[in-house]
Amino acid sequence: MRYNYLGRSGLKASNFSLGTWISSYEPEKVDSYINIIKHAYSLGINFFDTAESYGLGKSELVLGRAIKELNVPREKLVIATKIFWGQKQGSSEDFTNEIGLSRKHVHEAIKKSLKRLQLSYVDIVFCHRYDYDLELEEICRSMHEIVKSGQTLYWGTSNWPAAYISAAIELCRAKGWHEPVAEQCQYNLLYREEMEKDYIPLFTRYGYGTTVWSPLADGLLTGKYNNGKKDEGRLVNPEKWNRRFGNQDSDKIFEALNNFESFAKKEGFSMAQMALAWTIANSNTSTCILGASSIGQLEENLKSLELAQKWKREYEDELDKIFGTVPFLMDSFKPFGKRVMNRKRTLRVDPEPSMI
Repeated sequence: MRYNYLGRSGLKASNFSLGTWISSYEPEKVDSYINIIKHAYSLGINFFDTAESYGLGKSELVLGRAIKELNVPREKLVIATKIFWGQKQGSSEDFTNEIGLSRKHVHEAIKKSLKRLQLSYVDIVFCHRYDYDLELEEICRSMHEIVKSGQTLYWGTSNWPAAYISAAIELCRAKGWHEPVAEQCQYNLLYREEMEKDYIPLFTRYGYGTTVWSPLADGLLTGKYNNGKKDEGRLVNPEKWNRRFGNQDSDKIFEALNNFESFAKKEGFSMAQMALAWTIANSNTSTCILGASSIGQLEENLKSLELAQKWKREYEDELDKIFGTVPFLMDSFKPFGKRVMNRKRTLRVDPEPSMI
């Protein structure tokens, strides 16, 4: 396992982390997932991600119990939670002050999360969405306050537009407040626009970190939907399928998946292992969040570490050709604003730049 700094912070996170958004909170499922958490730690994973809204708070309870049962020094663990959605069910009118990023909700939410986690502090709190109803100053001040109070060591953003992240950092610097250090964003072979285009200025200017979610695109990159199969998994729901892909040509997607399966097999790895290795090969990926329904699945996915260690440009070129999802940038130096392919991803396996 490799450990990377979370952006320019001093916090180190394992290449892969474990999420705790689980499908059921029945006692036997909870016991099983606690065993998965313990096994993940034994395999070198130190970063565990949750949220106040997962299972309406039950996810934090599960992780808190697992931490107690692990019984390891607190400094061995990096615990992340997210604030925005609260735990309320029902219509939005019922929520009042219990969702969003108001100073009231931020302060009350972190206290409740710490109680469920049975911790005195977490390592990082993410703002689970941008709150368009508030002034950015209230959001940044509230997050600064919970860092200053010691309830969290760092704060970050999740699913925020790049422009608002940049504005938040600049505002915090102007005010002398603790600034956000990382974004939790979606990134996979089918969804690359933010990481490889929108967020590039955040990486180059601020050294912003990332905790990547959905590296397997809701299971699409595992092969379960190959050959047009849509009879299992999250995307069996047509609404979810359409929300992810809209009116994209599904035949082209399935053709790419089938070609990807052939390429992965030729290299001696599963589709999931190659997709995960591709995700962490990007030098801007601080940690990649995995989900796991069994210890066996977790162990199989972590075999991608072997492939990541020998990742090469030839793999990049072949996958770019298979999926055709490389983001494009508008080159202002070209006549008529000609679209040109974005520069290649910076890989962890690239030679270090000369110090001369």
